[in-house]
Amino acid sequence: MNLAEFYNRLAECYPEEDFVYRTPSGRLRVNFIWRMLHRFPNGVLLDVGCNRGYLSSGYKMGRIVGVDIALPALQIAKSRYPDNLYIQGDMERLDFLRDSSVKNILCSESIEHIEDAEGVVRSFFRIIKPGGYLLITCPNYGRIKPQYLSDDIPESFGVASPEGYIHTAYRPSELAGMAVEAGFELLESGTFEKETRFWQAALSIIFERLWHNRSRYMRRAFFRMMIISLNVFYSLIHLLQIDYLMRAFLRRGPRSYLLARKPE
Repeated sequence: MNLAEFYNRLAECYPEEDFVYRTPSGRLRVNFIWRMLHRFPNGVLLDVGCNRGYLSSGYKMGRIVGVDIALPALQIAKSRYPDNLYIQGDMERLDFLRDSSVKNILCSESIEHIEDAEGVVRSFFRIIKPGGYLLITCPNYGRIKPQYLSDDIPESFGVASPEGYIHTAYRPSELAGMAVEAGFELLESGTFEKETRFWQAALSIIFERLWHNRSRYMRRAFFRMMIISLNVFYSLIHLLQIDYLMRAFLRRGPRSYLLARKPE
C-alpha cells in the first residue's frame, strides 16, 4: 500500500470527527482553531489537508476551498458543506494554485506528515494574497524531536501505516523559523491544549494496553470507552478549576501553533 492508497483507505474507515474531536484535547483544538479563524481578514480560505472539512467550517469570513490527498474525505466534506469547493491534491505539490489566489490558509494537523515542510510553507507564501493570514497547528515535542509518533488509532480501524509514512512534530520556534524564512511576518506562536498535558496521554496508554491484540471491533469499543472516560475526567478537572491552573502555569502544551501574515 502506497501513501495515497493509505490516506484513501484511512478516510474511508476512520471518522476522525466522531472520535478525536470528541476527546477533551480534540474539543480544545477545535475551539482554539475557530477562535483564531475569527481573527482572519475577509476573503477566501484555503484549508490544506482539510480531511472532511470540519475544522474550516468555523470560518465565516469568506468562501472555503479545501485540498486533501484523500478523495473519500473530500466526497464526505462536499456532502456536508456543499457550498465549499474541494480539490484532490498533494500539499507538497500545490503548483496548480496561482500566485496570490487566496486570502488566508489553514493547515491543521497536516504539516507533520510531510517530508519538505519548509517547501510547503514557501508555497503557502506564494499562494496567499498580501495581508493574508496563515495558521498552522501540529504536535509539539519536548527534548528529542520524534522521527515517528506512534498512533494506534488507524490500526484500530483496520488501516496499518505503510512504509514511508511520516508523523513527526515541530516546536513553535521551528514553525516560526520556517514562516519568517519564507517571507511571512510572525504575529504569534506558542502551544495549546495545556489542559490535557500528562493525564490524557497516561489514560490513553492504559486503554491502548487494554485493547492491544484484541479484535478490531473490540478495539473500537475500547476507544469509545476511552473517549467517555477522558471527558468525565476532564469535567472533573474543569469543575475543580485545575484546567485554569494548568493553562496558567504549564510552560508548554502538546500542540504547537503559528499565526503569520504576508506583508502588504
